[in-house]
Amino acid sequence: AITELIETRRYQDLTIKPLRQEDIVTLTKGMLKLRGKSLSSNQMEVVVRQQQCRNPLYLKVVLEELSVHGKFETIDDRIEELLNCNKTEELFIKFLKRLEMDYSEGSSVNLVKDIMCYVCIANKGLSESEILELLGLTSTQLSSIYYAIKKYLTRQSALLKFSYEELNRAIRKYYLNGLSLQKYYDILIDYFTNKLMSKASSQLDETSVARIASELPHLLVISNKLNKLADCVCNIHIFQWMATSTPIDLVDYWHKTELEANDLSKKLEISVKNELATVYADCYDKFSATSKATYKKSLLKQYNQSEDESVSLADALMDLSILYFDIDKFDLAEDHYLQAQRIFKRIDDNIQVARALNGLGLLNFKKMHYDKAEEYILQAIEIRKEEADGHEYADSINNLACIYMQTNKYVEAEVLLLKSLKIYEEFYYGLRNLSICGSYNNLARCYRNLGQLDKAEIYYK
Repeated sequence: AITELIETRRYQDLTIKPLRQEDIVTLTKGMLKLRGKSLSSNQMEVVVRQQQCRNPLYLKVVLEELSVHGKFETIDDRIEELLNCNKTEELFIKFLKRLEMDYSEGSSVNLVKDIMCYVCIANKGLSESEILELLGLTSTQLSSIYYAIKKYLTRQSALLKFSYEELNRAIRKYYLNGLSLQKYYDILIDYFTNKLMSKASSQLDETSVARIASELPHLLVISNKLNKLADCVCNIHIFQWMATSTPIDLVDYWHKTELEANDLSKKLEISVKNELATVYADCYDKFSATSKATYKKSLLKQYNQSEDESVSLADALMDLSILYFDIDKFDLAEDHYLQAQRIFKRIDDNIQVARALNGLGLLNFKKMHYDKAEEYILQAIEIRKEEADGHEYADSINNLACIYMQTNKYVEAEVLLLKSLKIYEEFYYGLRNLSICGSYNNLARCYRNLGQLDKAEIYYK
């Protein structure tokens, strides 16, 4: 690739030679002087003698670390510790350990690790607002760590990415191995998937879609989640943006799904029909009863034309249920949930049956029909315990706890909330997110009502 750039595209070939000893002295004095620091002649000699310091990046990291070292009496030990590193990658690991001591020591959450890992594995990098959302931080909490790593970051179109591959390798070696690596991929996948699915179509502007399309397919490929990759690239918004902006990437991702063209076409067709369903729902309130019947008939006809009739129709009914729930049309929502549940039950899709039951439980909770809500949620829990992933199982347990709190069963609610929190923490490998924060808030409310204010204070904090 480099040969092509130089010979075919006529890029300039710039050779960076190792630093000379006088260069090392000049750079060391100049850089440390800017920070109000200096080295003794003996210390300078130790730095100059280190062969690795002829590498400009290696020298930069050494000097950056010395410039923030605050104890004069231990500076010689720090110099020795840094210069014992044979590679820049090893030196960056020392940098990461020092950051942990400065910003994460004594904390139950290793923010340095989380921030470094998320930025490292993101395809194009992450914006500050995305980091804040992922970790549930305030701008003030992020700023101190940001300024400590700023010198190693590149900012492009508001996205932060590490400037040096040696630092990326150090992060992967020190933090990212086995399950630890996959957990960060899984959380980023959930984050961008929720970005795509949680917004109404009218709120998905081109900038939002472009951001999701630049990250989500890449993360799914790396994680070998090919079924989810197919769903992603067949989402009409992602497909449309990539077909226009990055068609080569779109074709590459389609090939990686390992699905036949006909299967991908069906998925794309379903996405278009789901979009049509939201249009019908948006318009539903604006027309007469006759027009509403016509719209619904048109929607069902669209889905009945599909070869995968049952699944497509049930998906549409679920989408409409959620939309009706959001606009407080509970009777319509319940009717559609029940229809979807019957279809999913007939085709033995237990995961979707549980989702319909969970939806019916939440709907009845909102209507203050607590006995009925409890009945539906218990059924969902029974199925999700065996069929669904941990997150959905915990969701239903948490929902049941909320029903119990609303009916003054705080002791029973406490048991359920602690159980759901444990599942969330295991599912997200202890990393904070909205589900875990929501559990903290619910537990705080529960303990407050139980009169256990010391425990309530812990969870509110």
